[in-house]
Amino acid sequence: MGSMFVLSEIATITSGYTFRSALSILPAGDKPLIRPSDLDNYNEENLGNYQLDAPTIHLDRDDILLSIKGKFRAALVKCAGEYVVPSSIFVIKAKGDDILAPYLLTFLNSRTGQSALALVARGSNIPALSKSALGTLKIPNPAIDMQKLVVEIAEYTNEYKRLTDEKINAMDGLINRLMKEGKINESNN
Repeated sequence: MGSMFVLSEIATITSGYTFRSALSILPAGDKPLIRPSDLDNYNEENLGNYQLDAPTIHLDRDDILLSIKGKFRAALVKCAGEYVVPSSIFVIKAKGDDILAPYLLTFLNSRTGQSALALVARGSNIPALSKSALGTLKIPNPAIDMQKLVVEIAEYTNEYKRLTDEKINAMDGLINRLMKEGKINESNN
């Protein structure tokens, strides 16, 4: 096996804010709230702004957000700013130039990365990550050119999956419309 990074040596890991009571969320505020469910198809433009009695965390472009329970979803911050981040999300900030944040994100979301996260997680029903356990995570350490290639292939793969899903949804919609309109029954007569 090639050389490996240890996450705590190449990145800082911080926890989000721990709410002391049930979160009182009022719409039409000025604080964007990031929830673990937001990490699937993450886009800052889709976040809601709320009135919250909670501190914000400054996130920089290319910071990584990682949910700490269940399926360990990871997303890359594209727009720097102040966000409310709950303790159910870790913020990972790459240190130095040895690892590209998009490569680290690709690793965390890959089958290999998900398996590695599952190995350091605790709990049988709903696995969870601790900050210290996450810090021990080992990540393959290829040259920067290879990291860029891995990211490029992952981006093409994700785009292919998105386009394929759109085609499948369109065809399912067509089938459902034809059935609702009775076209299928009429052609059987």
